[in-house]
Amino acid sequence: MSNQDEARRTAQFEALREVGLELVAQLDLDRLLYFIVARAVELVGGTAGGLYLYSPEQDVLEWGSVVGPSPVTPGSVLHRGEGLSGRVWETGKPVAVDDYLAWSGHVAQYEELPLVAVAGAPVQWREEFLGVLLVEGDRPFSKTDVELLHMLAAQAAVAIRNARLYEETERWALEQETRRWEADTLREAALALTADLNQEEVIERILAQLQKVVPYDSASVQLFQRDSPLLELVGGRGFSNLDELLGATFDPMQDDNPNSQVVRTRSPFIVADALAEYAGFRRETHLGAGIRSWLGVPMLVGERLIGMIALDKREAGFYTAEHARLSEAFAAQAAVAIENARLHQQVLAYAEGLERRVQERTAKLQAEYARLDAVLRHTADGIAVTNATGEILQANPVARRWLTQTLSPEEADQLQDAIRRLAAQPEGCKPELLELTGLDLELGVGRIEIPRLDADLGSEEVTLWELSEQPAAVVAIHDVSHLRALDRMKTRFVSNISHELRTPITTIKLYVHLMQKNPDRCQSYLDVLAREADHQASLVEDILQISRIDAGRMEMKPRPTPLGDLADLVVVRHAALAQRQGVILECRSPDRGHVNGQDPIALVDPERMMQVLNNLVENSVRYTPTGGQIEVTPGLREAEGRTWATVTVADTGIGISTSDLPHIFDRFFRGEEPRRKQLPGTGLGLSIVKEIVDLHGGRITVESAEGEGTFFTVWLPAVV
Repeated sequence: MSNQDEARRTAQFEALREVGLELVAQLDLDRLLYFIVARAVELVGGTAGGLYLYSPEQDVLEWGSVVGPSPVTPGSVLHRGEGLSGRVWETGKPVAVDDYLAWSGHVAQYEELPLVAVAGAPVQWREEFLGVLLVEGDRPFSKTDVELLHMLAAQAAVAIRNARLYEETERWALEQETRRWEADTLREAALALTADLNQEEVIERILAQLQKVVPYDSASVQLFQRDSPLLELVGGRGFSNLDELLGATFDPMQDDNPNSQVVRTRSPFIVADALAEYAGFRRETHLGAGIRSWLGVPMLVGERLIGMIALDKREAGFYTAEHARLSEAFAAQAAVAIENARLHQQVLAYAEGLERRVQERTAKLQAEYARLDAVLRHTADGIAVTNATGEILQANPVARRWLTQTLSPEEADQLQDAIRRLAAQPEGCKPELLELTGLDLELGVGRIEIPRLDADLGSEEVTLWELSEQPAAVVAIHDVSHLRALDRMKTRFVSNISHELRTPITTIKLYVHLMQKNPDRCQSYLDVLAREADHQASLVEDILQISRIDAGRMEMKPRPTPLGDLADLVVVRHAALAQRQGVILECRSPDRGHVNGQDPIALVDPERMMQVLNNLVENSVRYTPTGGQIEVTPGLREAEGRTWATVTVADTGIGISTSDLPHIFDRFFRGEEPRRKQLPGTGLGLSIVKEIVDLHGGRITVESAEGEGTFFTVWLPAVV
């Protein structure tokens, strides 16, 4: 059953309870009959209705009241089995037909009338047939509608019975003063009973109100357990051991128990002297109560027996047929009140369960939304949700920053245009690459399939609002700048390394050819071959060095090392190269402008640090014109709240352009000037230098001006 159906059913049962309250309050029979029909039509959503009353004198059904445009005229009669109402009379059960005119049992006089669905239920007081409650409608009545109509008919029987009793009391006021008082008391009791929907409170009121009309020393209410033939004692008054008795169950069909007579006959049963007639009353649990006179009455809801009320008196022969009649009428009201309380508890239990499920589902959705929001907020990719026209409905922080902060207005418009184009493309289309200033973005699209809200209506129309407001696509924006940079780096590497490897190979091949042509000059050619082989080995070693650094396999053996010794050694090693180049290379003593002019000591791997200094000095010699000067200066400096051991390599060479300076430590990068002058190199040397310095916990800085020279400074944690 859907939530909507359950809600409608709940509302109908609540309305049925309220109608029950109103029925027992109405004692004018004519008004009551009209009220019953009107409420029946309203309760099941009918278009018209009526009430046939049984006339025992003529043994026919007479049309008693009508509501709405019913085709039946007042005074019409039906015989047993005739028409739908006659069928209800004959079977004693509710009857409903979806198409009255197509029904084989319809009455011929109504064939010309526009009747569709008709349902009827017997209005029955115990075994006394009072009539038929009938409703008509323009749609078939559901099983729930028929059940509600049947329950209303049961309440109507009680109300009609009370109204008739009330009329008799009024008509015979002088002779029947006592009965009038009893009827009034029953009415007041019924109002009191139906005013509460808590079963325990209802049972307490039942016994309290019952004592006003039928005296007792002790009394109990016993209800059938759900799906069980056992009776359970659910309430009582006048028992000294009530707490022990509550919840006790027993089989009402045992022969030594008068309850069996009430259950079998569904009628009141009086025992003049229970102590003498039934052995059960002589047992310990009953013997102390001293019960003599006993009266049991059934609690019926329609034809369904839900339990019984038992009254006890210590005086033998106390209860009379009049007591039984009053108790039976009261028990009928009490049965309706208890059933309403049961239904109310079921509704409350269902509502609580529904609310709990809604809360659980809401909590799950909130958790899912929170997780999704966390993913969208912390993902490195941009995410944009668009409608069918490509307008952005929602964007995560990364996409918002690109669109509103990072990019210029022109490039932000380019990104929005790309998103709009992709949103119009089918899922699975080729991603689009957008190249912006300093940023390369790859955009892909995924479609969002959301069920149409108007699908149940069969509508094929799509409103402008739906097109503009419904999410249709998710565009993922991936920053591939680093991948593109790697790709460009790879391209540069392939180009540079191919050139660098080709040059020595060409030279080697040339000199091998010369050696073959001039064997007597082999020795001089071997020197050139050895130099080119060394150059090629150096290139390969640089590549292997980068590979070891990336793999974390570069071996480091740090120890306290005076940087002045390393500076002297690098100058000595490159003195011959500097002389051939025509530049002055010298090592200055520790910088006297810094910490006490001391010779700095750092915790480094001497071999690796020599590799750093060799690279820096070789670059300076290579890019310094004849007549220039190169100085290698160790020193100690204070910076960032700590002491650093430094080595500066300064030259008066060609310098580095402002545009190239930020990229000199990038792998495979070579400046514009070296490329223009066709100076050899792979662009790996300075990147290896930086990696080695970083592994020592240091840093390298550079200052340069074109045509004036360059200052490289290696900063290493000092040993003090």
